[in-house]
Amino acid sequence: MNRIPGRAIAVVNGTAALHVCLQLAGVESGDEVIVPSLTFVATANAVAYCGGIPHFADVAERTLGIDPGKLRDSLREVAKVENKRCRNRITGRRIRAAVPMHTFGHPVDLESWSLFFGQSDKVRIRLTEGGGNEQTEPEAVLCGV
Repeated sequence: MNRIPGRAIAVVNGTAALHVCLQLAGVESGDEVIVPSLTFVATANAVAYCGGIPHFADVAERTLGIDPGKLRDSLREVAKVENKRCRNRITGRRIRAAVPMHTFGHPVDLESWSLFFGQSDKVRIRLTEGGGNEQTEPEAVLCGV
């Protein structure tokens, strides 16, 4: 899918919006996408529509979204970096994107996310923010509003 500068893409629902965002983030068949373990099925479905595999992550009690600290610890244990690409050591699959959903209207701590992903010049995982207003930038660290 090519990006059209200055244009918007209208979709029918949030699932379709996440699907488009994941396509724009470059998710391909066999890629893993980090999603919260507490979410509506649409999050995992959008990953599957791209041929990807949902990689469920622990959520924070305060936000009900993915806990960036637990994710960092988990990735240190499970992931390895090869040529600035994050791979799951166990499955060998590329971890291509993450979807920090705003569950039940509780905003995810995106500041912690940006600190975690912004500090590392080693890992390139695209973020597609979910919760009602999805959009993406092809080279952005954080995607969405």
